[in-house]
Amino acid sequence: MRSPVHRAVTRRPQGGLAHGPLPSVKQLQQEHDVGRDTVLRAIDVLRSEELVFTVPRRGTYVSPDAK
Repeated sequence: MRSPVHRAVTRRPQGGLAHGPLPSVKQLQQEHDVGRDTVLRAIDVLRSEELVFTVPRRGTYVSPDAK
């Protein structure tokens, strides 16, 4: 059984992404060939796990505490 598509997007920060900004929603859509809602759901999952934080009008960043 395949895992939900948003899990593919959520693996990115856990896979050793340097601390800093995530790509834009549009870039993540294109990279993973998924819809906008899927990317937003993935970001919500990462935010709830405190792996990323969002700064309004600036972007989403990997949390300094993320391993």
